[in-house]
Amino acid sequence: MEVVQDAPARISAIREQRPSASVQASARLTYTVEEVAEILGLSRSKTYELVARGEIPVVPLTGRRRVIARVTLDRLLGTDEQPRCR
Repeated sequence: MEVVQDAPARISAIREQRPSASVQASARLTYTVEEVAEILGLSRSKTYELVARGEIPVVPLTGRRRVIARVTLDRLLGTDEQPRCR
């Protein structure tokens, strides 16, 4: 799937666009729903729909704000680096 294959490049592009310090960018633990939509190449409304259906797990914050953990995004994209049992 082309969207998923391009996702790591999109993550890098979003990190580069951020005005935050490089330490903060590399240590970033969450993304907004809008950022995840851009990374996955989906519309904002489709991404919110997937969140509502529970297909993209979110971390609920105060009020209506929701973020997606970097680890969740890595798992969705298959880019997580977990140690393998021998």
